[in-house]
Amino acid sequence: MAARNPLHDMLKRKVAAAKAARGYSWQDIASIMNRCGMPISANHLAAKMSRGSFKATELVLLLRALGIRFLDLCDVEVAGLEEAVREIERGRHA
Repeated sequence: MAARNPLHDMLKRKVAAAKAARGYSWQDIASIMNRCGMPISANHLAAKMSRGSFKATELVLLLRALGIRFLDLCDVEVAGLEEAVREIERGRHA
């Protein structure tokens, strides 16, 4: 089983909450995305959400369709991220 991805988990929670708040189904969201020039089916949307395999443009349109305009990424812990950034920064300043 793959390791849990905190970014994917956070996005799934945000999308589920926004869908419930608006009373939207995957079909409703697919219809919005299709009208905006991004052809996608409801089943494909649900599968992409489950896998966490959205293209950046799909994800941005999905979030906007749900009224999500801001994401606070400060509290999302990604294992190894801080150390990797520090290592790159040290290499640039060496």
